[in-house]
Amino acid sequence: MKKTKCILPILLAVLLIVLAPINTFAATKNVSVKASCGSVYVGSVKKIKVTATKGAKITYKALNSCVSVDSKGNVKGKKVGTGKVCLTASKKGYKTVKKTISVKIIKRNQKITAKNVTVNVGKTASLGASAKTGLKFKSSNNAVATVNSKGVVTGKKTGTAKITIYTNGNSVYNKASYTVTVKVTKHVHSYKKVVIPAKTHKVKHKEKGHWVEPKWVVDKPASKVVDVPEHDAYVCSVCGAEFSSNEEAEAHVASENSKHVLASKVNKVVHHDAVAEVSHQELVTPAQGWIICDGPEGTGCPDHFEAPDDDAIIAHRRTYINKNNELAEKYFNEGYSQMDAIAKADAECPEHNISHVEQRPAVYKTVIDTPAQEAWDETLPDVYVFTCSCGATFESEDEFNAHVAENSKASVEVKHIDATYKDVPEEGHYEGERTWVVDKKAYTETVVDSPEKVIYKCKCGAVKK
Repeated sequence: MKKTKCILPILLAVLLIVLAPINTFAATKNVSVKASCGSVYVGSVKKIKVTATKGAKITYKALNSCVSVDSKGNVKGKKVGTGKVCLTASKKGYKTVKKTISVKIIKRNQKITAKNVTVNVGKTASLGASAKTGLKFKSSNNAVATVNSKGVVTGKKTGTAKITIYTNGNSVYNKASYTVTVKVTKHVHSYKKVVIPAKTHKVKHKEKGHWVEPKWVVDKPASKVVDVPEHDAYVCSVCGAEFSSNEEAEAHVASENSKHVLASKVNKVVHHDAVAEVSHQELVTPAQGWIICDGPEGTGCPDHFEAPDDDAIIAHRRTYINKNNELAEKYFNEGYSQMDAIAKADAECPEHNISHVEQRPAVYKTVIDTPAQEAWDETLPDVYVFTCSCGATFESEDEFNAHVAENSKASVEVKHIDATYKDVPEEGHYEGERTWVVDKKAYTETVVDSPEKVIYKCKCGAVKK
């Protein structure tokens, strides 16, 4: 037991000595990482080349605005300059390492494409210039050739001029320039034969023909056969009806003669239409001016007096003047002074001294010449209407009797009736089928709208007369 207790501490010490170097070595070993990217064009993406300890995890971070970087190490150029990217390499059991690399962000070079041109005096030609950014043009000799902002050259006089094409570039592309030669010549017409083909159009004509009907073969020709054979019959003299026996004919005749008997006899009624009223207008008062009393000082007349002539209004005013004088005299006799008596009389019965004239229209009255009368029916006491059982009407008994006599003459007559015949149509059949015979086949016609024409034309467009 004592021996075991002594051995355990010794083993523990040995274990600590063995493990101690291992732990110290693991904590001090760094992750190995190498990285490079080179230069990147503005707007382009390039992946960072990384060599690191196997199994190490790499993270990326952009340190300035010249670049951006994603989790896979793809660097994108944002603007010209030197971009900084920090790489962090980590692995379990190793010391994490950070490494910063520089990425040069540069612009792309651009190429201007254009062509040398030859142009005639007074004519234009395009240089066909193109580049990644906007172009500007400058002629070395505007007296020979000018150029506009779209790269179109105009020949001024014979000679040679240099056109410089340049671009200022932008944030992505560098500046560039290019020079082309423009030769300006005097045009001499060179005519060439040009054949202008005829203009035509196609017209399609349909097939023409006719139908041939199948042949009709007669099996049995048309004929006549007896419809009603020859015979004797009892015939009504009025309607012509035929009967096989005298009894049937007599009964029919009796029935026909009994159709015309007196059905009714009534007094005749005559209808009279309504009569409109007849009248005319008579003048009662002509259009004239009426004099309207407005009372004392226009305060209103209590009598509402009005008259068509001056004499009446004067008489109306005179009435109030007389009454006013009587009251003034009365109060004066009662002891009032003359002024007070007049004032008191004016207060009680003032004079009607104000009036005006109103124009009144003429007044008419309606005078009835013939009064209106409603429609009515008149029954004639001695005139009758006779109605036959057949529906006919008569206004005299003689006419009715004549009608009865005329239509009651039916009698039986024995007549010999000749035979009647009917047509029997032809019988037969068709042989063969209905056939279409082509008289003229369908075809396409070429119609010439304008014939072929030969002209002599220069490449400048001039046509030789």
